[in-house]
Amino acid sequence: MKIFKKIIIIILLFIVILALFFIYAGTNKEFGRKFLHKNHSDQNYSGGDLYNYSGLNRFKENRIRIPLENSTICNGSDMIIKGDSFFNTGWDSSPVPNYLQKISGKNIFYHSTTGSEITPLEYLEKFSCRNGETRFFIWETIERNSITRVVDLESDFSNRSKKGTVSIWAKIKNNLFYQDDIEFFIKNNLFFRAISLWFKNLAFEWFGIIDSKTPLYLDDPNMLFYENEINFNKNKHKLSYIDKIANNIAKEADVIKDRYNLTLVFLIIPNKFSIYGEQILGEDEYDDFIPKLQTALELRGVSYVDVYDAFKNYQREHPNELLYYAGDTHYLPVGKKILIDELINAGIGLDSKVIE
Repeated sequence: MKIFKKIIIIILLFIVILALFFIYAGTNKEFGRKFLHKNHSDQNYSGGDLYNYSGLNRFKENRIRIPLENSTICNGSDMIIKGDSFFNTGWDSSPVPNYLQKISGKNIFYHSTTGSEITPLEYLEKFSCRNGETRFFIWETIERNSITRVVDLESDFSNRSKKGTVSIWAKIKNNLFYQDDIEFFIKNNLFFRAISLWFKNLAFEWFGIIDSKTPLYLDDPNMLFYENEINFNKNKHKLSYIDKIANNIAKEADVIKDRYNLTLVFLIIPNKFSIYGEQILGEDEYDDFIPKLQTALELRGVSYVDVYDAFKNYQREHPNELLYYAGDTHYLPVGKKILIDELINAGIGLDSKVIE
C-alpha cells in the first residue's frame, strides 16, 4: 500500500511539474520556443498554414522566407498600403510592398504589425498620417474575410462608436486567463507534436482521415483546401451582402479622400478554392462573388484591381501550373507576380522605373 501511495504521489508531482512547465513555457516565449517542434530542414522552412493543420507529409513543402521590411513613416510616402498576410508573406519571393517599392522607386508606407482587422481609417489614424498631395491607398483583403472586414467599416462614417469601453473584469480575465499561447505550446512542443504528426499521417494513409480544417484535398497535383474558404464559397447567402459591402467601401473611400486626400483602391485576393474548386474538384460552379462585388464598386466609382480575372485566365492557360502552395492558403511566387503586374498596370503610379 505504501508503494502504491508513493507511486500516486510521484505521478501527481510529475503532473504538477509538467503543468507548471507548460504554463511557464507557454507564457514565456523566449524560453518556450526552445522546446517547440520545428518544421525546418537544413536551410529552408518546411510546411504551410494548411500543412500545420493537417500534419500530412505529402503536403509538406520546403520554402525560403524573405522578411518583410515595414515602413515607419507615413507622411511623405508616395503610396499607402494596408493588407493582410498575402501582402506580408515572403515565401520564396519578396513581400509585395517591398517588391513594389524596389521596382517603382516609390516610397511606399506599409505596416503589418497593427493587425489586418482594423479599418483603413483606423490604420491612417494610428500612424498619424496627414492630409497632403493626392496619393493612392491600396486596401488588400483575402476573399474569405472580405465581408466581416467591410461590415466593420460602418463606424468610420457614422456617429456610432465602434468599440465600447472594456470593463475592468474583461481586462483581468484577459490577462489572467488568456490561454492561446499555452494551448499553442502544448500542441506544438517537441514531444506532443511529433506524436500527433505520426498519428495524423497513419490515420490518413490507412483510413483517409483528415483534419476538419482541411477537409478536401487533391492527389495530383497535391493540394489542400481550407475549410473556411470552402464554406465561404459554398455560402450563397453572401451574395445578398454585395450592395452593403460596396456601399460601405464607397463611403470609406469618401471619408479617406476628404480627410487625407487619398484615393482608395480596393484589392481582393481570391480564395484558393475559388480558383480551383470547380475545375479540379468538380464542385459547383463559382458564384462570381468577386466579379459581382467589383461590378458594384465600379457603379459607385470605387477603384479596384481585378486579381481574380487575372488568376482565372492564367489557370485556364496553364492548367498544370499552380498559383497557390499545396499545403498553404497563400500564393506561389507566380501568383504574386501576376498580382504585382496587375498593380503596375492599374494606372496608380506604380510604373516600373527600376531595371531588376
